[in-house]
Amino acid sequence: MPDEGHVLRVFRFRPVSSEFDSFLRRVMLPEVRHLPGLLAVNAGRRDHESGGDRVVTTVWENRTAMVASVGETLEESPFHPDRLPQTMERTLEILDVRIALPSVTSETPALLRLFRGTVRPGELDDYVEEVRVGTQADADGGRGPCALYLATDPPDGFVTVSLWQSWEAIARATGGDIARPTLTKDSRRLATIDVAHYESVREAT
Repeated sequence: MPDEGHVLRVFRFRPVSSEFDSFLRRVMLPEVRHLPGLLAVNAGRRDHESGGDRVVTTVWENRTAMVASVGETLEESPFHPDRLPQTMERTLEILDVRIALPSVTSETPALLRLFRGTVRPGELDDYVEEVRVGTQADADGGRGPCALYLATDPPDGFVTVSLWQSWEAIARATGGDIARPTLTKDSRRLATIDVAHYESVREAT
């Protein structure tokens, strides 16, 4: 059944300088992980040839917990507001979670896949259920993601964040190949898709 109350927060940006990556790994990720109400945090980076942006995705118990910890907007956030000017081309999305599978496999993720799109009118609930069933089948077959979160933007939109151990794992699960990793095997309900792949960023140890 849907994970009612949980929310997905997707923060995408480009850092002004490469120094921000060190802050992300050494300060931001460790501190976010200890915020009240947080269920999951993942981050990714792309090189300049792929866009040069960063993404930080967080899953929260509910919107109230998220707002108390990081604010409703980026400009109002109490979480390191001094660092906001060190980012540009910022976007923020806050969406209701419909699928939360935090540990599909025990593999260490190397890649973060941000998959957004729209479905044909009236088919959003059917699409969500098919993703749920398909992801579980992939996990049972040893070819699923490390973790997956799907949130919806009614009436027809969705955003899926998934973590993967390799390009080969993505290709096996999506029906594509390493040269065409933006494919998805279940596309009959989809009207539009936009897929971005990031190197998974882990907190410094």
